[in-house]
Amino acid sequence: MGPISGIKPPALLAFATLLAAVAPTGAALAPNWQRAAEMKAILESAEIAAALKERPIDRIEALGVDRYRVTAGRCRLEVAITGLPQAMPGARPFRLAPGPVRCR
Repeated sequence: MGPISGIKPPALLAFATLLAAVAPTGAALAPNWQRAAEMKAILESAEIAAALKERPIDRIEALGVDRYRVTAGRCRLEVAITGLPQAMPGARPFRLAPGPVRCR
C-alpha cells in the first residue's frame, strides 16, 4: 500500500486544500503550459486568420524559442512571440507578431 493509504478522505481533502492555499498563485506557467497558451493564441488570432485568408490551420510547429511556423494548406507564415512587460508574477504576457504569408 502507498504512503497515504491510511489517510481518511476528509483528511486528504483538507491536506489538498491546505496545499492549494499555500501554493504560489502568481507563479509563471510551466514551459509546456506556456507553449500551449501561445499555440492557443495563434489558433484564435483574427490577424493570423485574415492573413491566411480564412484557410484552416493544419499545423503549428515550434521552430525555437518564441518562434512558430503555421501551415495552412500550401501556405505558411512564421509567428514570433514578443514578451510584454510584466507588472506582477504570473503567466507571461505576450503578443503575436506574424510574418508574411508564403504560398507555393
